[in-house]
Amino acid sequence: MKLGYGQSFADYNPEEDFCCQLEPLTRVPDNAFAEARLCARELYQKYQRPLNLCLSGGLDSEAMALAFLAEDIPIHVWTLRFNNNLNEEDICHATAFCQHHQIEQKFVDLDVINFYEQRRFEDYLHRYKSMSVEVAVQLWFLDQTPEPVIWGGQGFRALRRPDDEIRLQPITQMEAVFFRYFQYTGKQGTPNFHFHSTPLIWSFFKTSLKLTHRLYPDDHVPEFYADKFQFYKMAGFPLKEISARSQKLHGFEKVKIYFDERLKKQQTDYQRYYRQWAESLYPYSKNARFVLPSIDPIRQQLVHF
Repeated sequence: MKLGYGQSFADYNPEEDFCCQLEPLTRVPDNAFAEARLCARELYQKYQRPLNLCLSGGLDSEAMALAFLAEDIPIHVWTLRFNNNLNEEDICHATAFCQHHQIEQKFVDLDVINFYEQRRFEDYLHRYKSMSVEVAVQLWFLDQTPEPVIWGGQGFRALRRPDDEIRLQPITQMEAVFFRYFQYTGKQGTPNFHFHSTPLIWSFFKTSLKLTHRLYPDDHVPEFYADKFQFYKMAGFPLKEISARSQKLHGFEKVKIYFDERLKKQQTDYQRYYRQWAESLYPYSKNARFVLPSIDPIRQQLVHF
C-alpha cells in the first residue's frame, strides 16, 4: 500500500505482511494545517462542487473541518446519530462546532441496537474484510452520505515515549478497510483526509517527533485526549480545548455498556461477542511494516527512528 500522491493498496491477505509505503517528498512541507488547507483546496478543485464532510465530536474530524473552513470552501456536514441518544456525548461537540461556525448540520439516524441485533453489520464485514463491527457501522454511514464524501481519519504520528523510544503509529489495518470501501464502491471522495498528500503526512510525522506521548491505555481517556490535542495544536490547527470532550474516545461507549448488560445472561460481553468474533473472521496480519524513504529528500539525510 502506498500513501501520498494517489493512495492505493493491496487487497486483504492475513497470510502476508501488512505493508505501507510513503511516497517521496517533492518539496519542503509547511506545517500540517497549511498542508491540510492545500489538500482541502485540491479536493474542491477536483470535484468543483460542495464537499460532504463526515463530522463526529472528535478532534480528528474537527481538525479536518477547520482546514476547509480556512479555505472558505463550500461544504455540507453530516453526522451519524444513534437512537436513544446513545452517542449524544460524542456528537454534541460536533453540533456545538457547527453552531459556532454557522454551518448547517445534517444527521443520518441509525437504530444502532437493531443494527447489531439483526446483524446488519455482517455484509459490511464480509464485503470489505473488516475486523470491526464499529467500522461496519461507519461504513453504513458512508453509504448514506452523498458524494463526494470526505472521511477524516487521523494524522500520522510517531509516538515518542518518555524513555525516548520511538514507535510508529502508521495507518492501521483497520483504517485500511476504508480504503477498500472507496476502491470497491468507486465512491467519490477520500477515505482518509489526513493522509491525502505526502507533504501532509510528512508534516504530521515531523510534528509528532517533537512530542512525548505517554501511550496510556484506553481507560486513561483525559490523558489520551490531552496528547492528541497537543499534537494537533503543534501542527498548527486552531482547535479549541473542550474539557468535556476529554472524557470520550469514539462514541460507542454507551453501545458497549448496553450490550455488556444484555450479554451477561450468556456469560459473555461486548468485547468477546462482537469485537473478538469479528477479528476471528478477518484476523490482523501478524507482521506490519511501514516503509519511509531512507533518505530525507529535503535535507539529503538518513531518516532515523
